[in-house]
Amino acid sequence: MIWRQKQTLFRYICLMGIKSVIMAALLVVSHFGEASSIESIDSIKTKLPQQKNTERYSSLIKLSESYRTISFYECINYGEEAIDLAESLKNDTLQALALKSLGNSCYYLGELDLARDYYRKALTYYSAQNHLQGQANCLNNLGLVFDETSDFDSARYYYQMSYDLEKLIGNEIGMGTALIQLGNVFYYINDFQSALDHYYQAMLIFKEIGDNELLARCYNSLGIIYRAFNQQEKSLEYYTKAIAILEATGDERSLSQVLNNAGEIYNFDLKDYKKALNLYEQSLKLKEKLNDKLGIALLNNNMGTLYANMENFNAAIKYFYKSIKQYKDLQSETGLVMALYNTGSLYLQKVKIDSAILYLSDGLNMAKKNNYVDYVSLCQESLMHCYAYSGNIEEYNKYFNAYILSKDSLIQTLHLLQSQQTETKYRIEEINREAEVLAQLNREKEEDLHAYKLLLIGMGAFVFLLVLVYALFNKKRKPA
Repeated sequence: MIWRQKQTLFRYICLMGIKSVIMAALLVVSHFGEASSIESIDSIKTKLPQQKNTERYSSLIKLSESYRTISFYECINYGEEAIDLAESLKNDTLQALALKSLGNSCYYLGELDLARDYYRKALTYYSAQNHLQGQANCLNNLGLVFDETSDFDSARYYYQMSYDLEKLIGNEIGMGTALIQLGNVFYYINDFQSALDHYYQAMLIFKEIGDNELLARCYNSLGIIYRAFNQQEKSLEYYTKAIAILEATGDERSLSQVLNNAGEIYNFDLKDYKKALNLYEQSLKLKEKLNDKLGIALLNNNMGTLYANMENFNAAIKYFYKSIKQYKDLQSETGLVMALYNTGSLYLQKVKIDSAILYLSDGLNMAKKNNYVDYVSLCQESLMHCYAYSGNIEEYNKYFNAYILSKDSLIQTLHLLQSQQTETKYRIEEINREAEVLAQLNREKEEDLHAYKLLLIGMGAFVFLLVLVYALFNKKRKPA
């Protein structure tokens, strides 16, 4: 039986940029860092009554962001108070910042409609001020929202606009981030070659500027693509590189993602269930600590697939049900299709045909609606087996004729060749960049050497002139 896991990429890649008294942060991470401790919250609250204007505004934003993992009501309440204060101060920049911060909180907590509304309002303020970095950040975050709701055309549109602005600004980190997001979209629509191309472009940028944390996130994306190409060893190689960096930097959010993705390989490909369970539990612990609701829904699905592979039906169905409920609450259709398919497949495995047909049909309808080609094919194949079990020849023929094999060996071979060609292309580009740097250093050394030679020649000429003058002077002083 084929169980499916949504190989989520890094949707939390954040950019930091401070101008004047504001921050220009992307999703989740803010100028003030992760959520404060209870002691810090109490300390901020104690000072709040004596604070005014921008000082009070900063405290309100800190409180709003600190409550992300504690209380949604308090998070929104303090954020809206910051917006009202910025409006009373007639400061559009601060108002845009507060709106974007609330958009981040809502996205992070799975309130996607609210997140989209806050981002659009923030974008309006940034556009009125011609604040290009603020616009680029909001465009990126809108892309994340549409990405999560499976509107990939809109997601690609916003990511591309973000990339264009980052390029105009000359922000290499922003350009690399947008390239990863665009790669994610191509990954979700099964255009793995375009995804790989964008990830390698991002990797070259992050290597060139020496940003290891973003490079780790890029390694994670490459690990996902190479697993799609059935190159598990290469995939684990990239995951291992990412984990080492993220453990050193303490980026728990990104680390939880990579641990989950590595767990998939041990669960599905290597059948090392003990290792997979260990990785999943580490990831789930981090996601619960961070109150990452989308991540928790994903891990519940993944734990379900693990127990299904271990043939523990009761544990598997419990986790799948939890995942379905969470994805419905979060309005994440990408995740919901996956969980519906997995639940239907589990019932099919147990020959509970009516239940299997119910979940698989729902999954198929949603997959068709969102053009998830992979899941359309998988659901059709499973429904074909359902009707074969039940003896319904008419329905069996219907799904048999509709079913298209999605993992044809010829296509896999083509994907492998294309991935190798892309890797070679970007390795050559990387070597060329390194060679250009060395050539530039050599040119600078040659220029220094040439200047030094000229200096020596000049000094030699000067010494010769002194000797000549001295000789002439002494000659004139000799008696006749």
